[in-house]
Amino acid sequence: MRTRWLMLVAVCALAALGWTPHATGQTREGVTVQLQAPQRMYLGDNQDIQIVVTGSRNVPPPDLSGLANFEVVYRAPQDMSSTMTTIINGRVSTNVSITYGHLYSITPRRAGTLEIPPITVMVDGKPYTTRGATIEVVQPAQGNGFSLSLTVDHAKAFVGQPILLRLVWTLGKDVAGVQFALPIDGAEHETLPGPMTRPLARNSPGAAVVTLNGAEAMGTFDQQAVTIDRVIVPKQAGRITIGPARADYLTVVGQRQRTMFDSPFESRNITERQFSSAAPIEIEVEDLPADGRPADFSGLVGQYEITASADATSVSVGEPINLMVGVAGPYPPSLVPALDFSAQKSLNTHFRVARDPVLPQTTATAAIFNTMIRARSDSVTAIDPVTINYFDPVARRYRTASTPAIPLAVKASTTVGLPDEPEAAEPEPPATRARPGGLPDIDRRPIAGDGGGALGKSVRNVLRSTTTIGLLVAPPLICGLVAAGMGVARWRRRDPERARRAAAVRRLRRSLRPRDRSIDPTDAAARALANFAADWFSHPADTLTGPAAARLLEANDTQAGRTIAGLIRECDAARFGGVRATERPDIHTIADRALGAARAFGRELRWASRGRAA
Repeated sequence: MRTRWLMLVAVCALAALGWTPHATGQTREGVTVQLQAPQRMYLGDNQDIQIVVTGSRNVPPPDLSGLANFEVVYRAPQDMSSTMTTIINGRVSTNVSITYGHLYSITPRRAGTLEIPPITVMVDGKPYTTRGATIEVVQPAQGNGFSLSLTVDHAKAFVGQPILLRLVWTLGKDVAGVQFALPIDGAEHETLPGPMTRPLARNSPGAAVVTLNGAEAMGTFDQQAVTIDRVIVPKQAGRITIGPARADYLTVVGQRQRTMFDSPFESRNITERQFSSAAPIEIEVEDLPADGRPADFSGLVGQYEITASADATSVSVGEPINLMVGVAGPYPPSLVPALDFSAQKSLNTHFRVARDPVLPQTTATAAIFNTMIRARSDSVTAIDPVTINYFDPVARRYRTASTPAIPLAVKASTTVGLPDEPEAAEPEPPATRARPGGLPDIDRRPIAGDGGGALGKSVRNVLRSTTTIGLLVAPPLICGLVAAGMGVARWRRRDPERARRAAAVRRLRRSLRPRDRSIDPTDAAARALANFAADWFSHPADTLTGPAAARLLEANDTQAGRTIAGLIRECDAARFGGVRATERPDIHTIADRALGAARAFGRELRWASRGRAA
């Protein structure tokens, strides 16, 4: 009695103070609106918030663009409704739960205690208001033993001049989940991969795949530093501001003590969120001068050289000559435009050249043009120079680069034809060319015969050839593959539910091994488990929240289902309960428990269905 009296007094006191347990929104006419948001975030991170409505699906997404402290991106609607049917003593009852929501991604603009004000949500045409939320945005610690530098090769440039930008991050310890941020604002420009990262393949030695401005980027790694190169090409005059650059990462600060529940391969590292930064850089961009600009200006800005070579220097009139022209200058060579050989007046006068501009093939250092030319007469003594114009930013004037003339000996040709007409067709073979009378010529050449030894050798070569072996092996192999595919298809048609649920377990296994280390392991596990429940119960992907997925799993009344639901609640408690990243459950532990429970879930449901059938 005394205990009940104390509890009654406590509840009355809290009610007098206006406290409502777990209330995050407004409830009216059977409709409840809630705002679900994290309690703690790091500056530079983005996390999800949800507006959840219970009791109606007629909910347009509210506009959150007015949140001054956050950058907000709308992600997707989420239908978390469920239906549960129970049979007790032959009596069937159905319980329908309607839950609908909208998912947003938020990124804080500054550190500190930031407020999300109450949000008005229209439900069935009527306004409802959620409660506000308070999020503690924490500035990560400055990394000790790490440094970040940002450099450019030109602080002053002209429009069209490529500028090499280099970001170097020196590592002092082992890290994980690094993310780089490098804003580039100001005058209109184009950003291209740099010379160090462009030739690298994803798995080549020294290659580093990093996250830059939220997207995957290539860099180089030499065990001490990560280097990321970019090339900026200004498109208009003005000022370009690069940076401040920032690297956010998890670094190891210690190790926890081993427990009897640890697996032999489980990491015991304690990590902490840290960052490194570099000061911004400004570039002044100037317009190209109008004085002295050629009418056919190529648009190239920098210092360029041009070379040429030919595969033949002694030919007859009209005989083809392969001419290769190389243009070398600042990176990237892809800035070199197509070369119009017909506009090279001297070359076009003495040679028959391509009428259309020729596109280059680019290497790491040059743009290569390959074309075919033909001498028009035997008076030609050299391949004329090929020229290209450009603007020299050092001398601040326009220049023309020219190839040296290539000496050439041209002999007269016995074939007479118009130089600019298409080539004559090849004559027909003698065996098919007809005589004036309409009969074909008789082929009087001797027949080359093979002895029996040569014939036997030819047969053996044919039998040993790759083509013959492939023709012999391919039919049974193809038949086997077709039969296996038909067997799998029949199994899926015979038991589609089992095939679908087996696919759900496979997708769960893949999603519990995230390749992107920048994703928080607990977030990855929570999304994977919620999507597993959506797959299992035929809901669209990314439409179930953690609580909705847990309710669906528990509704089947199996031990494995309750285990998975408990894992989902454990992850949500870590995500939204203010638990530090270093104290959150390990992804490998969750993965092992979740996969075992998912397989057991399928077995329990299968045995239950067999019992009902019996």
